[in-house]
Amino acid sequence: MNLLVKKFGPLAAMLLSALLVISCEDPGKIGLIVNAENGVISTHYQDIVLPTSVVQFNPRNTLEAISIQAGQYFNPDFGLITSKSYTQLSLDLIIPPESNAEFKSFEMEISFASLIGDVPDNSETQQIDIYQLADDIDTTIAHTRLDEMPLMPDRLGTWIFAPKRNDTIQTDTVFTLPLDNMVGADLFEKLKAGDPIFDSDAAFNAYFKGVGLVPTNDNTNIFQVDPDKMFFIIKYNEFNSDGTPIERTYEMRVGNFGYYHIDSDKSGTPLSGISPDNTDFTPPDDYRYLQYGTLMAIRADLTPFYELTDTLDNMIINKAVLSITGVKQYGEFQKPPTFLQTYFTNETNQ
Repeated sequence: MNLLVKKFGPLAAMLLSALLVISCEDPGKIGLIVNAENGVISTHYQDIVLPTSVVQFNPRNTLEAISIQAGQYFNPDFGLITSKSYTQLSLDLIIPPESNAEFKSFEMEISFASLIGDVPDNSETQQIDIYQLADDIDTTIAHTRLDEMPLMPDRLGTWIFAPKRNDTIQTDTVFTLPLDNMVGADLFEKLKAGDPIFDSDAAFNAYFKGVGLVPTNDNTNIFQVDPDKMFFIIKYNEFNSDGTPIERTYEMRVGNFGYYHIDSDKSGTPLSGISPDNTDFTPPDDYRYLQYGTLMAIRADLTPFYELTDTLDNMIINKAVLSITGVKQYGEFQKPPTFLQTYFTNETNQ
């Protein structure tokens, strides 16, 4: 989720058009005819100032999103931003436990790939709760970033960790946390008995539903999780002929279907009056805002360009350059963009 703040003037975007104005007395000879009076093609340049406003799009589909992120942080421009993730699980190759196998524990391994927000203090702890979903993730509809899933009342587990310790961001650290052993024992007994819930991912998720990663209210960062390092592990013991226990594991990975919720409380910010319905909003300051997470964008009014073209009898646009001045990057630790791609909408949202 890249958060960028754009500071323009009251008229935000500059469109530089190179306009080739010609006479069309006899275009059949060479396609383009030089000026009949002096034999010279005349090139004209015109700067056009495009008035802009800020709009917030209706949230789009995030089903099958590859991003798993959870947390909360405050941004003075965008307010209190909260993210949650929901995902199904995917089964590993089934090797049924021996008949004498005994359940040992249910655990989760997890590692975060990056964080968003100010870098926390050393040894500052943050918390993300792991829940089992109460309903199926409907894989046939378009889930958006404002959608949320109902959760089971009791937590499956709690991830409490210090993202920064001894001046090192721990993005390579794999954290192991205990999960609800009653849930784990139930899954183990079904695995041992060859229950059909382990016949396919679809059968398993129809029973287990999936998991949700939910932040607590005192977090100061959003954490993006590495899905390749997120495992749900059933540990159990099998016993050899002399009764010696041998520990075995069965792992489940992140599934193919999931989405994330992200929203921001903009109360008290310059964007407190904006709403996600593509309507014009002009902040009380002289800034224009883009935010990937909640689909905030800039709407440019092309009326000045049309007014110019209406004054010209003959015109070919040879080149047009969009110039956006005064780009301000939010976040001391976020890398500046290598390019800026903006989709503008007109008054009919096209």
